[in-house]
Amino acid sequence: MPSKLYPRLYFCFPLIFFLLAPISLVLAAPFSSAPDITVLFSNAMKFVLKILGALGVIAFVFCGILYLTSAGNIERAATAKRYFTFSVIGLVISLGSLIIILTIDSLLR
Repeated sequence: MPSKLYPRLYFCFPLIFFLLAPISLVLAAPFSSAPDITVLFSNAMKFVLKILGALGVIAFVFCGILYLTSAGNIERAATAKRYFTFSVIGLVISLGSLIIILTIDSLLR
């Protein structure tokens, strides 16, 4: 069975190439004015860090609600404190990476 499939594939590859070559030449013009990879990387990292900041604020609110609703339960209060510590560590790491990215971005421009 595979021997019948291979000749068809060998016939399809040149056909696909000759059909897609003119399209790629037409579409290459808009990409020549695309920004540098450093700009794209910097913008993507800034976006990701903004999302992480928003998630950090949500984590703070969640930890506060968890701590307030512990109602004297020591285990739940300890869990809330541990989550709060983890969210602070995550925010410190994300803010540190934002500072590093902005520094590198300013040096490259």
